[in-house]
Amino acid sequence: MKSICSIKKMCGAFAVSAVLVLCGCGSDVSEQVNAAGIEVSSVPRKMSYKKGEKLSLSGLEVKMNMTDGSARTLSPEEYTAAPDDGAVMNDEGAVPVKITSGGKTVYFVVYVGNAETAVGIEISSLPDKTNYKKGESLDLTGLAVKMNRTDGSSVVLDSQSYTAEPAAGTPLEEDGIVPVKITSGGKTVFFTVSVGKVELKRLLLTAHPKKTYYLSGEAFKTDGLSVTVQFDDGTERELWYGEYHISILNGDELKDGFGQKVTVSYGNLSAYFIINVSSGYEEVTIGDDEDKIERNADGVVIKIKNHAYNSAEKLRKVTIPDTITEIGAQAFYNCTALEEITLPASVRKIDTRAFYGCKSLRKIVIPDGCDIGESAFENCIGVTELTFEGSWYGRSKAFANLTNLVTLNLGTPNDLSATFQGCTSLTSITIPNSVTLMWDAFQGCTSLTSVTIPNSVTSINGTFQGCTSLTSVTIPNSVKSISGTFEGCTSLTSITIPNSVTDMGQGAFYGCTNLTSITIPNSVVDTGDFTFEGCTSLTSITIPSSVTEISWSAFEGCTSLTSITIPNSVTSIGSGAFE
Repeated sequence: MKSICSIKKMCGAFAVSAVLVLCGCGSDVSEQVNAAGIEVSSVPRKMSYKKGEKLSLSGLEVKMNMTDGSARTLSPEEYTAAPDDGAVMNDEGAVPVKITSGGKTVYFVVYVGNAETAVGIEISSLPDKTNYKKGESLDLTGLAVKMNRTDGSSVVLDSQSYTAEPAAGTPLEEDGIVPVKITSGGKTVFFTVSVGKVELKRLLLTAHPKKTYYLSGEAFKTDGLSVTVQFDDGTERELWYGEYHISILNGDELKDGFGQKVTVSYGNLSAYFIINVSSGYEEVTIGDDEDKIERNADGVVIKIKNHAYNSAEKLRKVTIPDTITEIGAQAFYNCTALEEITLPASVRKIDTRAFYGCKSLRKIVIPDGCDIGESAFENCIGVTELTFEGSWYGRSKAFANLTNLVTLNLGTPNDLSATFQGCTSLTSITIPNSVTLMWDAFQGCTSLTSVTIPNSVTSINGTFQGCTSLTSVTIPNSVKSISGTFEGCTSLTSITIPNSVTDMGQGAFYGCTNLTSITIPNSVVDTGDFTFEGCTSLTSITIPSSVTEISWSAFEGCTSLTSITIPNSVTSIGSGAFE
């Protein structure tokens, strides 16, 4: 009888199965362990090359993942690379390096440039279709390839001016990420398509690069960038460098520009972050400039004046003393390079558009008891984390269009009206029991999938308009009004309205194209104008005897509606109610 240790040595690196005999106990236990896949856990130290240089795989780490959840780092002898370590890099552009081990494959990409010229090709628009089921043919419709010339000009190539490998029409038989090589005039670029049973749903930047502020001429670095793709079956995984396309390549020399958007693409999905490039930057301590502050009778600095640093392009960091109670209107309006700011606990008011358009801010912490003006942080598109330390009040669009916001801690507000429209990366929220009103709060939050509303809320009018990923909502018995609440929620399939609701106002479920069933409670007396207009999947509905009026266009465009029960209580049916 062999020991566990000796049997492991016999099995080799990638055994399909292993029979473990427990030493001394005399009983056999069989365990099937398969290789699930390999991944690049660390890319090589050198990722950018001049044409003719040799590939170096120094620093490359490859990990094998097993079906039992275990994983281990492979030695260089346990995998092959194509091109191999030391190969001369003659193809220009983004060159994939294929790593193979135990029948499993993974890619990463290195970048090769011409030592004499800056001419190259790039993908200016991905194909319309980048997600495939196994066996489907590659479709390059919508692909746009651009040639950049030495004089700084560029031209979009016609489809006869480049070749694709695999070619359009080629059946895609291998599951996973498949690189497509585009070649023209000796120049090469790659993009990837996804082949499998699940569809891509969302791309998230789970961590931005460590460095986002550069001096002119510095080389761009992706260190710290983390990209995660989510699939429609609920799974997700982190992408390795080279799987996704990035609009500025690692090592590229940067030119001046504040608030530059760097786009990350994978399949038909994209996300972005902000970098700033300049010949220098400024750091400010509030109190140094008398014309930008107000003091109280004792000479203490208490306010940053209106427009104090409006459009100060080079302003990178601000230090605010703990005596400040108010930040004036447009005080930091369009300070696109502002990356760092700490709001002291003394701040009680942040006025209208105080930080509007501060694209480079990444984290905001709002102190307890703060009053936040209209559009105060609107279009701060780089913010990924927003925390409220206690109670607060926010006016219309206070935090609108924070398109990279993924972490939201709401603190204890009473009112969420019109505050977070267009926060398109927000996938989930926890609404505290302190909230009573949510009018228009999360309009256009297209990544929001589920919401639980606390019993403190009485009105959710317009709250989730355009939340196209919303599939699940729990409405408590405290809610009385849902006017326009779920307009355009195209992923919503069913919903239960509690008996507390008396007002189903205009357009409550307008355009909910996947809504198949709904129960109207006997507390409702009027269905409301346009309430179910365009609900093309709604097949049947029962109207309770409490309803006396079916309003204008209430069920207009409900093309699948085959059964409807109208009670004798209904005395008025509006124009176009069932057209």
